[in-house]
Amino acid sequence: MEQRLALSSHRLCLLAGPTMTVLFLVGWFACLKWIPAPSPMMTPDAVAAMFVEHRVSFQLGFVCMIIAAALMGPWAVSMAMWTRKTEARFPVLTYTQLVAVAASVCIFVIVYIPWGVAAFDAGSLPAPIIQALNHLGWFFFLFDVAPFSVWLAALGVGILWNPGEHRLLPRWAGWYTLVESFAIAPAIMILFFKNGPFAYNGFLALWWPFGTFFVWVVLMTVLTWKALNAQVRLDEANGVQVYRAQIDEDEVPADDGSTDLDHVRPVPAAI
Repeated sequence: MEQRLALSSHRLCLLAGPTMTVLFLVGWFACLKWIPAPSPMMTPDAVAAMFVEHRVSFQLGFVCMIIAAALMGPWAVSMAMWTRKTEARFPVLTYTQLVAVAASVCIFVIVYIPWGVAAFDAGSLPAPIIQALNHLGWFFFLFDVAPFSVWLAALGVGILWNPGEHRLLPRWAGWYTLVESFAIAPAIMILFFKNGPFAYNGFLALWWPFGTFFVWVVLMTVLTWKALNAQVRLDEANGVQVYRAQIDEDEVPADDGSTDLDHVRPVPAAI
């Protein structure tokens, strides 16, 4: 069985996390400028006017955020690998993570479709329809938090259940991830409230899950990067090769339409 560590691909997937965070925050704060977030109590005319007035900035924001949503997939896979390597023959927690994160990424991408349609057709569709599209966007964004919680819970348990001799992520990261799986759960309450902390513009339903999730993403990226470096040192100490792909500067790929990848060769990774 192949044992070498493909360092570059792991690092590339890890970097998707902070890239996702930056793109999302730029889209939200610089383009949408939803501070404070729109209220569920806004009238249809007010919602329609908001989308008409800020059409271009909203469109730019939704583009940034849908790209950010797609990047969550490779980053989550880079997390799942740390439980897969210690689950032996029956990696139930790893597969649970992958299924849950696949659902989460789909949801996270779909979020921006109703909002995008509202921005695209603002001024031509009746105000109540724009309002309904806006509500739908918020419900996609927050109400379907359950797959995200399952993903985080499976990852947290996987970190905690790692045998001590294989543990490169600290146990407190597992507990922190479990706590985060519950911290984002209040978002599900938006179904019952149109104002207050559990409304979709409220502190407990929006800002608390929003803030804690992206802090968790950044922290787990840092911890996993350190764990990856530690794994490299362990592998090299045990004689396991660590490779990354590199294209020599003096080698140019053939331009005859072929798919030959001979110009890509593995070289030992620098630590």
